[in-house]
Amino acid sequence: MKVYMEAKLAYEAAGVKKTAENAELLKALGLCAGSLNQHDEAIAFYQEGQAVYETIGKTSTLGYASLLKNMAMRLMSKGQGKDALVVFEKAKAAYHRADAIPSVMLVC
Repeated sequence: MKVYMEAKLAYEAAGVKKTAENAELLKALGLCAGSLNQHDEAIAFYQEGQAVYETIGKTSTLGYASLLKNMAMRLMSKGQGKDALVVFEKAKAAYHRADAIPSVMLVC
């Protein structure tokens, strides 16, 4: 996680916060935080990444869809099923726009 945080700071220092690469970095940070059961931190990283994707208009990409799916799964881990369902639906729509439906979405 330390390496990803250093990369995040480097992206911010270079002024490249509004890129798909930065959004993917935020998704990676969310995955790392989630694997450490740091649910709130993970969700915050996912939300920041979501905002980047939406700002740059990349909401029909697998990266965006995957980020939303990961966020929904983290919300489920926190027992926020209602919020998770809303995010899962956004992820499902993003996967459709990207013309790809992963098997995990078929059961949602």
